[in-house]
Amino acid sequence: MPKYFIDTDDGNTRRQDEVEYDLADDYAARREAQYALPGMVQENILDSEYRIFIATVRNERGEAVYTATLTLEGTWHGPAGERRSPKR
Repeated sequence: MPKYFIDTDDGNTRRQDEVEYDLADDYAARREAQYALPGMVQENILDSEYRIFIATVRNERGEAVYTATLTLEGTWHGPAGERRSPKR
């Protein structure tokens, strides 16, 4: 079974995966990269209104085979200059 690695970038930290995933094929690896993105968003308390999350799949030869990107963009509405504090 082919081996894959899923590298991530949450906009602040890049992590090169060292854990091998035994997956059936490139399409299964693609699915794992896409599944990783929502978890990355949930793990990060955002201090900005714009952030890009990236998961890149590498095969066992270290070649990138797929990249999934999730962009989070927030927009304030209301009077100009008004900012709301995040709920804690």
